[in-house]
Amino acid sequence: MENNNTKDKILKAAFFLFSEIGYSTTTTRMIAEKAGVSLSTIPYYFETKSNLHDAVLQIASKQYIEYLSPVPKTIEDLFSAGYIDIDKDTAQNMIIRLLNRHMDFVFDPNNEQLIRLILNEQFFNTEQNFYQMLYNNMSSNLTKLLMVLRPYESEERALITSLAVIGEVLVFNYHKSSILRALNIKEYSQQEIALIRDTLWENLRPALGLMIK
Repeated sequence: MENNNTKDKILKAAFFLFSEIGYSTTTTRMIAEKAGVSLSTIPYYFETKSNLHDAVLQIASKQYIEYLSPVPKTIEDLFSAGYIDIDKDTAQNMIIRLLNRHMDFVFDPNNEQLIRLILNEQFFNTEQNFYQMLYNNMSSNLTKLLMVLRPYESEERALITSLAVIGEVLVFNYHKSSILRALNIKEYSQQEIALIRDTLWENLRPALGLMIK
């Protein structure tokens, strides 16, 4: 139990520091001090800072994917029989469900540290495996649905649209501090979140080719 507890402390400390100040700025000494363990404990469990980073990213991607469930599972089940069995109304409804769940994730205050980590990685690191772990499931499902909704477009165009849409929602959170200052508030209320989501949907509907909200 003690071994697992020590390892968890290191992971939590690294998660916090990577999300707050980024991987490059964070040192193993800072992680050890935050975790309340000796510096030699980190290589004992993870060998290198890079391995510890990988472990944190695996936790982050797992949390994101679990949050989205079971919507992606429903979509995958629909596609198990092939594109021909999915009509445009069903594809549209699944897109709305998937993106609403993505918005739930972004505006859930319990996910703020995780979102900061995602954005830090996106802007300051090029860890390709992280993007594969994090976005492959989401972007793959959204791309397939878009190709049902807009069969005249190429898969490449559908994928680019999917990634742009996912990013637009995330970036809105990235500018949160600026938005709060502009609105002269300390935190989003449910009313502001509803307004932001309405605004996002106004922008996303034409890009996705959705006829209804």
